[in-house]
Amino acid sequence: MYNSLLSIIIILFLTLPVYNQILPENISNRLFYPSVTSSKADSYMGEHFSIQIDHKLDSIIAIGLSGEQLKSVYTYDGDKVVKAEKGYFVDGSWMLDDRILLTYNEQGQILENKMQSLQYDSVWIDYWRNSYEYNEANKLTSTVIQTYIDGEWENASRTLVTYPNDFEERLVQYFNLGEWIDRTLFYNYISNNGNIDSTFIFQRGDTTWNNYLRWYRHYNEFNKWDYVIAQQWFSSTWTNQASMEGVYDGNGNITKMNYYDWSNQFEELKSRLIYSYDNEGNLIEVFNEFKTVDGWFPAQMDPILINVTEDYAEGYLFNRVKLYYSPINSVKNDRVYTDFTLSQNYPNPFNPTTTIKFTVANVGTTHELSLRVYDILGREIQTLLNKPMQLGSYEVEFNGSNLTSGVYFYVLETGGNRLTKKMLLVK
Repeated sequence: MYNSLLSIIIILFLTLPVYNQILPENISNRLFYPSVTSSKADSYMGEHFSIQIDHKLDSIIAIGLSGEQLKSVYTYDGDKVVKAEKGYFVDGSWMLDDRILLTYNEQGQILENKMQSLQYDSVWIDYWRNSYEYNEANKLTSTVIQTYIDGEWENASRTLVTYPNDFEERLVQYFNLGEWIDRTLFYNYISNNGNIDSTFIFQRGDTTWNNYLRWYRHYNEFNKWDYVIAQQWFSSTWTNQASMEGVYDGNGNITKMNYYDWSNQFEELKSRLIYSYDNEGNLIEVFNEFKTVDGWFPAQMDPILINVTEDYAEGYLFNRVKLYYSPINSVKNDRVYTDFTLSQNYPNPFNPTTTIKFTVANVGTTHELSLRVYDILGREIQTLLNKPMQLGSYEVEFNGSNLTSGVYFYVLETGGNRLTKKMLLVK
């Protein structure tokens, strides 16, 4: 079944740090824009499976099959990304939602990338951070993910990196009840030219490490991978599960990434990414397709990985991404109106109920107010109120018991003015 291929692809994707390590369930869902962030220090996988950008990117817009759009806008210090701002396109404008802040050491190596969420239109709240340590040879030795809970940073997971002989070892652990618990072990075998020729992955059993996955890579004359085969340990033998093929033009630019399934014990093309470039050779779009008996159709099942810089990469599970090398309309907040205010719902994330507070501040004025909830596609889910409101503070409870987990927006509107907030339902 194609699910086996998808699981292998996701495992390749998981080598990026956010998913390579373990986060609490609500945090994992929160990060899944779906996009993830990485640094070159986190994994060779980000370096070899994502597309390197030669010119400075201004922004990326990711577009889903249902029309949802996510924008990422980058701020630089020299050639280093120091801030990535993210926002959804909601009701005709870009609404700033989260940002990632990056810091570096004197050698230009990343020390920390930290995600913050925008609350109350102007307050940035810490969400998680990934910290890095290096040895005297400037090689990565550890990464630690922490989540910000009740005013303190709490350990979630870490990866310990060592370099015995001709391979790189990465031990992934999660933090539970004050202890670091072994989870997954990666062996990356590195050739003389620095390429990873093979990777072995083991999962921790009760007392021993057990075979799980392995994959082998081949590189072309551009020193870029052009074929990868993944095998899974099943019934005491290695079984082909999936493979990937990179197709390149004469300039060494990838034009297709083909994904193959082996569930029928032969290589069967199932999906692909298509890459487009401008006249100067800049990557401008990546598009995902799925193959059926009736031909190729749009999909959003294969991770689209982009190296924004040498140090910083992002991944998207959208139908397509568009890349821009000069400014377009910036990510922005909705305008703040003084006649009324809209607070962030609490709790957030929530399951299944949450409270929404707002105030009407203009004395002696009656406002025709509406408070409505929308899904990420802009479809109205529920009208919470729609009536005249006078000076005062109000609370409305929203119940999402009949909804699926995901991002929703609530909009307070009067006349032509509106305020919008985002909330996250996690079941």
